[in-house]
Amino acid sequence: RSRCPPERRTPTLPSPLPKPKRVLMPADAQFAVGSVVFVPDEQQAYLPKRVASCTGLGARTKLTVGPLSGSGGAAVPAKDVADVVEADPLALEGAQDMVKFSNLTEAALLHNLRTRYSRDQIYSAAGAILLSVNPFKQIPGIYTDEVTRRCQEADAKALPDLPPHVYGLSENAYRGMLGEQKQQAILISGESGAGKTEAAKACVKYICARSTGGGGVGGGAKLLRQGSHEEFVQNCIVEANPILEAFGNAKTLRNNNSSRFGK
Repeated sequence: RSRCPPERRTPTLPSPLPKPKRVLMPADAQFAVGSVVFVPDEQQAYLPKRVASCTGLGARTKLTVGPLSGSGGAAVPAKDVADVVEADPLALEGAQDMVKFSNLTEAALLHNLRTRYSRDQIYSAAGAILLSVNPFKQIPGIYTDEVTRRCQEADAKALPDLPPHVYGLSENAYRGMLGEQKQQAILISGESGAGKTEAAKACVKYICARSTGGGGVGGGAKLLRQGSHEEFVQNCIVEANPILEAFGNAKTLRNNNSSRFGK
């Protein structure tokens, strides 16, 4: 009797794993509805807006924002969605020290400076760095003897907590000179017309009044004239800058003085 060869069976291969489905994150994973964000603006650089709706992620994100208070909304152009950032609450309030921001972005910095500028608070701090915005006007009470005494009488712990001011920066340099017995430097930088010369004048006036024991910067000129020969020389340094500015031809598109020759 003939025997049939055993049937050859094709080995069973494991079934392929199902392809993972692309899970789309919820709309509020990136920007929660009702949260405040900074949206690019052609005129103001960035403006705070409240998120009305947000769908999609990445290049497919569709974002609608509205005013902080009230109703209404408008879609953010696709080209600007990538530049939208969350708004730090301190930036919305106009904090005096921006190093405390949890999310320090260009938008937060600019809006914080704008908020403080609208309140005539031209000085802001970022740690040990002092930022100033030229007000292009006289602000009463910003350079008074009271401000001078406040900086002079503050201890080492209280001085950094004072409202940002060029006098506080000068006081810190003056104390460093006395404590470390080393030369100190204050770096003042900015574009033309930003107020570098006025800031330098304020520093010199404060340090001169501080070193002569004067009660403040406001009455420093009269006090210095009545002092010793050394005090008279210091007063000459303070008052010589306008004369030096009369020389040279340092006109720029934004500034028509020659203050750089007075340095």
